[in-house]
Amino acid sequence: MGIYLSNYRNNTRGTPNRGTANRGTASRGSSVSRGTSGRRTPSRGTSGRTTQNRSSANRGTAARTAPSRPASQSGSRPPSPRQLNTRAQNTPKRPSIKKKYNPRFKRIRDWTEALIGAAFIVLLMYIAFWPVKYDGIGMNPGINTGDRVFISRAAASLGLLNRGNIVICAFEDGNGSWSDTVMRIIGVPGDYIAIHDGAVFINFEELPEKYLPADMKTYPDMPPLLLEDSKYFVLGDNRPVSGDSRVFGTVDKRHISAKALFRFYPFGAIRFL
Repeated sequence: MGIYLSNYRNNTRGTPNRGTANRGTASRGSSVSRGTSGRRTPSRGTSGRTTQNRSSANRGTAARTAPSRPASQSGSRPPSPRQLNTRAQNTPKRPSIKKKYNPRFKRIRDWTEALIGAAFIVLLMYIAFWPVKYDGIGMNPGINTGDRVFISRAAASLGLLNRGNIVICAFEDGNGSWSDTVMRIIGVPGDYIAIHDGAVFINFEELPEKYLPADMKTYPDMPPLLLEDSKYFVLGDNRPVSGDSRVFGTVDKRHISAKALFRFYPFGAIRFL
């Protein structure tokens, strides 16, 4: 019995334990171990080192792909204006989108703009510079029948009326109707006007009328008359036949519609009036 136990102990000490060998192998970091079925399985030590290597690789990749700092922090110089200009020139531009117009609508628009422009020009001429034809004998020989003159309605509206100007004014006849006629301004508001012995007197002084023939006289005699505000005294150059302020009285400023500027026809008698 004693001999058997001693042999058993000797055998036990000389034979390594499988569990102890496996634990030692795993602790030493062997890559594989054999199980009961004979398959090779990765050991714990190997998987741990593999995971650690991957995490190290990931950290390196993250460090390499980290966003760079701005130029002001990294110490590099900002781009010069020339570089910025070069970049702007090299930047591709978006293609412009051109609207396609219908030729018919474009033609209508062009005609409309032309008509509006022509209407504006005509209106401007009508107010400031309009041609008219004179028909009458009251202004002979200053203006004769058939003469063309330019008139300005704007000048009359602005009150640019002086003694000696030829104007278009309206008189009321005995029937209550108004008619336009061409006359010459003789007296302006504030003047004393009188007619005596074939001559016209303004503020008690004889008025020189160089636009009249030397032998033409003004009749009948008229006592001194003070012209009130906005009242004008007008006469025709053909004094013997002209119906003017000697007949119809003074003319109010609002009844003077235009001022004659100059005669442009006949071409041989072009002059300012």
